[in-house]
Amino acid sequence: MATVRQRAGDYRYVVTVESKTETAATGGGATITWETEATIRAAVDFGPVGEAQRTGMVQARQAALFRSRYRSDVDTTMRLNWGGRIFYITDVLDTGGRNREMVIHTTERPA
Repeated sequence: MATVRQRAGDYRYVVTVESKTETAATGGGATITWETEATIRAAVDFGPVGEAQRTGMVQARQAALFRSRYRSDVDTTMRLNWGGRIFYITDVLDTGGRNREMVIHTTERPA
């Protein structure tokens, strides 16, 4: 079986992992804020662009894969912030099952 080695140069982009916090607002609603959970280095690969119907207008959704060193604390309740672009996590995979590298499946949503 071939061994795939991770090189530091493979992860050339700085990405912020953000977690959601909801606080009760006066009047019965909730206020959602996003806080920095971690800053990671990652490789980025883009997938096909899909379209979503939102308030009568078609808006593009960009799928992207982020590869990074494995972290056990990243999950689908979080999002990634890459240079001001927001990517919501749809899946996190431990490639090879050895806790060395993870692949984060995401979808970029327009603001």
